[in-house]
Amino acid sequence: MVACSSVSQATNIPGNSPTQPLMPSQETKTITETSQPGQKYSSGTLTLFLTSPMDGSETSLPQTELTGTVSEGSVLTINDEIYLLDAGDFSQQISLEAGVNVLQIVVSDDSGNEIDLVITVTYNED
Repeated sequence: MVACSSVSQATNIPGNSPTQPLMPSQETKTITETSQPGQKYSSGTLTLFLTSPMDGSETSLPQTELTGTVSEGSVLTINDEIYLLDAGDFSQQISLEAGVNVLQIVVSDDSGNEIDLVITVTYNED
């Protein structure tokens, strides 16, 4: 949750006379985020919404699940392995080695649009 305070500023238009000075609002608004965590990437009409793993994440498991959503006609490449995808959600298990693992993720389409990103996931064997 995020708390925000609202502050307003007024400009006096010639001919108008304010009756009271404008004071900052004491109203507090609460905003609740209901969407899933993740990151959205786009290039032209191509989109990738990567839900997990998040860049810099750590795990005690020897694999991680790459999940997200892609636009129609997408090709997903993870560390040079190619996966053809329909539009919608995807899920792919990725084996990890002990320590820092670099995942190069490329999503492309027939129109030449491409999204290229690199994330790291650390596998702690302990």
